[in-house]
Amino acid sequence: MLNKTKFISLIKSAPLCAIDILIKSNNKYLLCLRDNKPAKNYYFVPGGRIFKNEKYKNAIKRILKNELNLNIKDLKFKIIGIYDHIYKDNFYNIKDLTTHYFVLALMINFNKEVEIKLDKQHLNFRFMTRSQILNNKKVHKYSKLYLKEIAS
Repeated sequence: MLNKTKFISLIKSAPLCAIDILIKSNNKYLLCLRDNKPAKNYYFVPGGRIFKNEKYKNAIKRILKNELNLNIKDLKFKIIGIYDHIYKDNFYNIKDLTTHYFVLALMINFNKEVEIKLDKQHLNFRFMTRSQILNNKKVHKYSKLYLKEIAS
């Protein structure tokens, strides 16, 4: 984990590698209301950075555990695509510092109810239908993009 000074230097000089996870359960998708920048006050899929020397499958499991309190042993997912997310702001609220994420988006389909316990970076969560997501102004455009990419 980087300290604040090193993390700011990284944000200034390079894209952050990240994973976004679209979770489907009972034909609805999980979205979490973000409490931090970027994308603060928008519903967004769970996700996070990949750490140095962390394999991407381990990053997926860590993100699921840390953000949602989900322990997944047999990880099965479908890759949605690779995206650039560029924000005009940043986690530290430093003026004129943009954030660029290079994102691997994927989908996990649960065939059962999923019990979620959120971490402190989210205010709440909702399971929404595809139509609810695409028509909701509080759902971030990048999360909507994932729904547009997959078959319903």
